[in-house]
Amino acid sequence: LQDKMGGELGVSGWFEVTQERVDTFAVTTGDPQWIHGRDAGEQGSPFGGPIAHGNLTLCLAYLLATEAMPPLKDAATGLNYGLNRVRFPTPLPVGARIRGRVTLVSAKPVTPLPGTSEGYENVIR
Repeated sequence: LQDKMGGELGVSGWFEVTQERVDTFAVTTGDPQWIHGRDAGEQGSPFGGPIAHGNLTLCLAYLLATEAMPPLKDAATGLNYGLNRVRFPTPLPVGARIRGRVTLVSAKPVTPLPGTSEGYENVIR
């Protein structure tokens, strides 16, 4: 990955955020807040209509980043080690089309997790 440092790794396809997906996420997570519902606009949402949950947005970011990134040679698996500085500065409206664009910010070897033979911390944006 060192040769890709600072460069774009890939771009995902377009993905539409549907009301059905938002509703399913609400049921799955037990978060039925009205701003995510179909009639959010009629209920006076400051966003003009329903918006996706912040955590759904985060899940979709992972989905799109995974699609955009090329497979790593000789990697048996990839593990999600964690996230830093996650913020949701703009609501994601239902009906929006989004895609992932992945840039490698840094890559460094780290102590392998139990059950793995080697580890790398890759920072992507």
